[in-house]
Amino acid sequence: GFAPTQTTYEVSLSADATSLPAVSYSTNDKAIVSVSEMADKQVIDVWAENGDHTQYIIAYKRAKHTNAQLAAILLNNEPLAGFAPATTLYEITLPWHADALPVIGAQTAEPVASITLHSGLINDTTFIRVLAEDSLNTLTYKLLFISPLSPDTTLKSIEIDGTSFEFNPTTFNYHVTLPYGTTSVPEFI
Repeated sequence: GFAPTQTTYEVSLSADATSLPAVSYSTNDKAIVSVSEMADKQVIDVWAENGDHTQYIIAYKRAKHTNAQLAAILLNNEPLAGFAPATTLYEITLPWHADALPVIGAQTAEPVASITLHSGLINDTTFIRVLAEDSLNTLTYKLLFISPLSPDTTLKSIEIDGTSFEFNPTTFNYHVTLPYGTTSVPEFI
């Protein structure tokens, strides 16, 4: 509460406060009052009829945001499908022939939070660490990029003793006639 002899006050504001609250006052008869406002305080100057002056200062302290969640994870500038801010582990399957990770980006839920990205490799984990404005709350998102093994079981060509012949990867049986008198199995390449 207010006491006329106490001249400084500290008031806490929510993290989302965008302006200082309105101040109201009552005075003794014939006092002159001036209220000035700065970014984080209000100053009330009171002059009595005889010239005496008292200055009251109300200092405001805005709470810091504690939200360390992400609003989005981006892969090649596209939102990660199935993203939910409270889910911190994602397995992302890359095409089997991928030789690089996608470009990874993130957006914080609170603009005052900060992001640190530790990029991994294919078949490894990338970490996105979010630090809330209060510097106490953190959240780490883990992205495991998996590149499956190649499903291709076909050959590209076959050579017998260094000579290629008509080959089709969807044909699995071939009949090769060897010259008369062949005594060893030819080398297949």
